[in-house]
Amino acid sequence: MKPIIIFLLAVCVLTLVGCGDRGVEPVPPSPARPDTPTNLRAEITGWATNVAVAIVKVSWEHSGKNVQGFVLSRGNQNSGWMRVATIELPAKSYIDGIVKPGDMSEGVSYLLQAYNEAGLSDTVTCNMATY
Repeated sequence: MKPIIIFLLAVCVLTLVGCGDRGVEPVPPSPARPDTPTNLRAEITGWATNVAVAIVKVSWEHSGKNVQGFVLSRGNQNSGWMRVATIELPAKSYIDGIVKPGDMSEGVSYLLQAYNEAGLSDTVTCNMATY
């Protein structure tokens, strides 16, 4: 085949198939991890005496940037950590009504992380006084 015919065939194929970036959607940037919540607080708001548990209100602040919700865990260094709840926006507090007095004597801490499709934020912690 002569070079001119090869060139014309290549032009025809590129015209039919397309070339370059035509028709290709740009890839959106990956979402950023959520902002870390701030000012985590936990306070006993009452006692359910018939079942001997403390009612604890856990509250926090957040910017709302890149946040879909929150993951709250309770525990301490001795007993380990247990996920208490996954909380959706627009919540900025959670009532934890199953803290036993025995847990309170060891000290109770809460861990909170924001989440979105990119993952989890850094952890914010709050330690309650022992009782």
